[in-house]
Amino acid sequence: MRLLAFVLAAVASLAVTANARADDDDWSNSPKVLACAPRVLKHGGAVTLTLGPNHGAEMAIRRPGLRDWYFLVVGDATPAQKPLMTSQQLKAARRVVLTEASGSGLNDGLGDRVFSKPGRYTVYLSNKLESEAGGNICTIDYKR
Repeated sequence: MRLLAFVLAAVASLAVTANARADDDDWSNSPKVLACAPRVLKHGGAVTLTLGPNHGAEMAIRRPGLRDWYFLVVGDATPAQKPLMTSQQLKAARRVVLTEASGSGLNDGLGDRVFSKPGRYTVYLSNKLESEAGGNICTIDYKR
């Protein structure tokens, strides 16, 4: 009985991992379109996102393993939500600098600091984040 429970738990764990990876299948990790430097954001530091051609008009950051998405730039954001910039500004940008202070995003409609806990963060750029269009990603490790 214990063996069966262990096997079922292992299969469920693999299914969750496979689904998480399937969600990122439409996302490319191409430094020609989106590059994060340095790859480690230290407390008080900054990360520069270098943006290539057709990088997209919307940006979000997510900590893998968590369900929280922080939407920094979305097409339908209102000034009251305080986006990092407008979609048009992001689309025209070639560089974006993120710091702990500038890294706040809309999480469930609220402005929350993105870089509040140490760990790995994934930056997502797309023409439309909440679609199946995909886009480009890069990762940042935040350390205090």
